[in-house]
Amino acid sequence: MPAFLVLVGLVWLVPAVAGAADVGISARKLVVKDYLAATGKARVKLLARSHPGITKGGGTDPTMIAAELEVSYVDGSVSGSFLMPSGAGWIVNNTRVAQYVNAGAPAGGSVKVGIVRSVKRLQLYARSLGDDPIDILTPGAPGPGGVRTVYTVDNGGEITRHCTIFTGCAYKVIERNGSNAKLTCRDGTPAACP
Repeated sequence: MPAFLVLVGLVWLVPAVAGAADVGISARKLVVKDYLAATGKARVKLLARSHPGITKGGGTDPTMIAAELEVSYVDGSVSGSFLMPSGAGWIVNNTRVAQYVNAGAPAGGSVKVGIVRSVKRLQLYARSLGDDPIDILTPGAPGPGGVRTVYTVDNGGEITRHCTIFTGCAYKVIERNGSNAKLTCRDGTPAACP
């Protein structure tokens, strides 16, 4: 009897994971600007281009797509997330591209623009330090492990996590009306998703 129950449990779990995929992708750059002390503003940009692993998924219903970018230092000292919830912000979801726009950002969410164009481009531009804010001031520069990004797209239940590690990062503290910081990472390489 216990063997039967285990078998039934395994069969039940297979459909739940079948629509999920983890893909390591290369990315051109990640920039985090914390100028809150000087100007009250912050910006985050991520750009990846021309990688066969980039996918928005097969769905085409703009009401059934959501995405999230997680940014973290590999040593675990820093993390933050940027949400693109399902709903009116998704202005396009066709066979090739999905696009999220929040013109009022950071009001109504941190992300101003998010784009996923299968094989061609994965991009995010946020006008804050995140919906779960990332703090690059307290710990300073990332350790030797670098910075990890995970850009998750859930398109009608088809989930893809696009994962990158940046080890070539420059960190700069800017003293102007208090402490401000800028983190610039380039040439991210495909990574296993955490």
